[in-house]
Amino acid sequence: MQVQSADQKIVKLLWEVGIPMHVHGYHYLLQAVHLMLLLPQATVSLSHQLYPCIAQHFHTTSSSVERSIRHAINMAWQRGHLTAADGIFGRSQNLTHDKPTNGEMIALLTEKTRMMMYDEATHQS
Repeated sequence: MQVQSADQKIVKLLWEVGIPMHVHGYHYLLQAVHLMLLLPQATVSLSHQLYPCIAQHFHTTSSSVERSIRHAINMAWQRGHLTAADGIFGRSQNLTHDKPTNGEMIALLTEKTRMMMYDEATHQS
């Protein structure tokens, strides 16, 4: 059985939620979740730490990163993948009515990826 990398799991979640691959926000979210997985105990400020780090990696600005992530989330909600989002993140988020903020989306994707990695690790042993 092949073990999926963290990035493969994040990509699967982004696809299931309905965030289109052709928008910059998709790639910024992928990078954001990847970075958050590397800093599991850290409290990270989006605007002062995470966005600038992503911006530097992609040679853009922090405000462009923030705006592109917000746009990607809006596109997903307009496309109507809300049932999949509810299934992925759980009904407690009330995603059918309230789309998540950038920070909420990053946190939800990070925690779901961590859970998937943990589940895979416990089934491998």
